[in-house]
Amino acid sequence: MIESFKFILQSPYLGLIAMLVLAYGVSVNFFDVIWKGQVAIAFPTEVEFNSVMGGLSTVKGGIAVVLMLVGSNLLRKFSWRTCALITPVVLITGSLIFFSVQG
Repeated sequence: MIESFKFILQSPYLGLIAMLVLAYGVSVNFFDVIWKGQVAIAFPTEVEFNSVMGGLSTVKGGIAVVLMLVGSNLLRKFSWRTCALITPVVLITGSLIFFSVQG
């Protein structure tokens, strides 16, 4: 395992990819906990909460399929850097909208 870390640290590209994956994982987990807490407040019963989460899972699955089909075309049309910046930009924009609407 130590050799793997040394190999990643020696390659700037692998280091950046590792940082991207770690930052994505931390941010998604962080915002997911806050978001689910707010959903639980808005939909206090277990039936309501599960209904909302089930509907959102269906929508997320559909969006994931569409983005998988579109993703390869984005990489052909734009640079890798531009495509890699889509996730943080969407996350920040969504977070700003979400937290600005909170009362």
